[in-house]
Amino acid sequence: MLPRAYWCHADQVVPGSIRIPLSSLTTTAPGEAVEWVRESVRTVAPLLDREDFHSMWGWLGDHRAMDVAVVALRQGRPYAFTTATPGDGLLTWTASPVSVLPLAGPGCLIAAPPPRTTAAPPSSTTTASPWSTA
Repeated sequence: MLPRAYWCHADQVVPGSIRIPLSSLTTTAPGEAVEWVRESVRTVAPLLDREDFHSMWGWLGDHRAMDVAVVALRQGRPYAFTTATPGDGLLTWTASPVSVLPLAGPGCLIAAPPPRTTAAPPSSTTTASPWSTA
């Protein structure tokens, strides 16, 4: 079985259903994934109008919802938070469980560096290089 990780991403959807990726993160802990979503939302909240700001701030203060999000991720279900933006757009933050291929880990063989060769010490007589101008 492949190890589980959590891919988090923020996207903006503008009128015409054009999705614009804003940022992303991959983490190995569901709590970190939810915390990334919360921090991203907290960063954007002051830029929205008053009603959307208060809606987002209420969501940020709902710690039970955060616990539910962590449980959902542990159970293999994605979690998303969406809010409207001025001009009929949407901002969506999503955390999804994904399987990842480990790049290196316990039991992996790492190639040894090539053996060092001992060069003979330079002799006291030097020969002119064919590229020298002397």
